[in-house]
Amino acid sequence: MVLRLKPKIIIGRSVYATNLGLLLKKVNLVDKIVYDGRGAVTAECDEFKMVPFRWLLGIKSLESKSINQSDFQLAVSSALIKHWKSEFAYNKGTYAVLPCVYGESFEKVELTTDNISHARQTLGFSQEDTVITYSGSLAGWQFKTGLEIQLAEWLKMSSHHKLFFLSKNHQIIEDLKVLFPYQCEQRFVTPEEVPKYLIAADYGLLVREKLITNQVASPVKFAEYLSCGLQVIISSEVGDFSEFVQSRNCGFVWDGPLNFPFLEKLNFADKVKTRELAIRFFSDNSTSMMTQVQKSVNQVD
Repeated sequence: MVLRLKPKIIIGRSVYATNLGLLLKKVNLVDKIVYDGRGAVTAECDEFKMVPFRWLLGIKSLESKSINQSDFQLAVSSALIKHWKSEFAYNKGTYAVLPCVYGESFEKVELTTDNISHARQTLGFSQEDTVITYSGSLAGWQFKTGLEIQLAEWLKMSSHHKLFFLSKNHQIIEDLKVLFPYQCEQRFVTPEEVPKYLIAADYGLLVREKLITNQVASPVKFAEYLSCGLQVIISSEVGDFSEFVQSRNCGFVWDGPLNFPFLEKLNFADKVKTRELAIRFFSDNSTSMMTQVQKSVNQVD
């Protein structure tokens, strides 16, 4: 395919693809290689036991070559750049930070008082309720162990505290529904339907374990919450987003085990301001971003 298409630049979305690209460059089949760094590869393989331990040294070598021998590097967070510097002696300035962005269905969100009211009525929430939502998998690396205990304590505080899971059903959800049958809701919908349910909530949960994988991450869920007008309850050291929440006043940084901070139902103006933040920083303008990246790559010797 390389011989047929004759690309000048190859962007590798994994350490394996990038190393193949480096081999092609070595035999003069391509001019430049870009490493698209989506996370801390070796650390993730180690922390989640994705491969046998004996493979880690080889994966680390591939990751190091991808970072240090490619002509240009893309990273999802500045925290990932810091990780490269500390773990792989990365000292180049040939990089761009491109955080994950929300997709087309979130671009089309119509954040109106009528749509929010309709979404709340559909889920059985009143206009006086304060709603926390969790969207996504309840797998251990995304949903912090023991978080359900703090959620239960928060639900006990008021009958107007409501919890909404946009997830496949799970034992954690079933247990909470037994304890709080009128305060806990769950839906599993298509990706295209997610925004029209998310707008019913006031806050989105993004509370994760303190792992290197999470510390360098750029969860698209963050952008999706903001785009629907939700403030974010986020743990510290989640990529660049924990600092973003503090500096932009769009949620709370919370690690537990203490109870959640006092949460008020958001007014419509707050939701609009939050969505405007999402549009400014996380909208899917990938075409223009990649055009800028290509210009930067072309300037690298």
